Amino acid sequence: MINSEKSDFLMNDSLSEIIIKTPATELIPEIFDLIGEYAESGLLLPLTKEQIKERINSFYVAFLDNNLVACVAFRNFGDKLFEIRSLAVNPNYSKRGIGSKIVAYILNDILGKVDDPEIFALTYQVSFFKKLGFEVVDKDIFPQKIWSDCSNCPKFSHCDETAVLFKSKSSIKKYL
Repeated sequence: MINSEKSDFLMNDSLSEIIIKTPATELIPEIFDLIGEYAESGLLLPLTKEQIKERINSFYVAFLDNNLVACVAFRNFGDKLFEIRSLAVNPNYSKRGIGSKIVAYILNDILGKVDDPEIFALTYQVSFFKKLGFEVVDKDIFPQKIWSDCSNCPKFSHCDETAVLFKSKSSIKKYL
């Protein structure tokens, strides 16, 4: 089981330092707002503040210049199956590599704690995940996901997301 101990991960950025860590509950409103921006446009499933609170130990957040600029979470389905989910980057900080760095961090964390995990995501940003070492796969190979989250999604019968599965460990090294 992945645990999210309080730890900071510092990265040098041409603009300043990015700090990635597990969030304190005080950040729930900011995480809620960040995810909400993407949920309103149909790019992420919406989460309530209570759902974020229940899942807070599966989240990581990124700070740049003392501002919360990104979040990501994972879900452990058991049997070494993990989903990368709720990835959101503040639009004012997009195109700076922050999304890649926070996903590389969570991948590295899972890979460091679980032997041979299967790590997947459902996404509209296929090229983003491909550069991190994911490959497109048929989403039907993840029945756990389909019946737990997707069955509650308004797009269930006409899902337009693409499933990607992590394949290349060497691809994340440049972001760590």
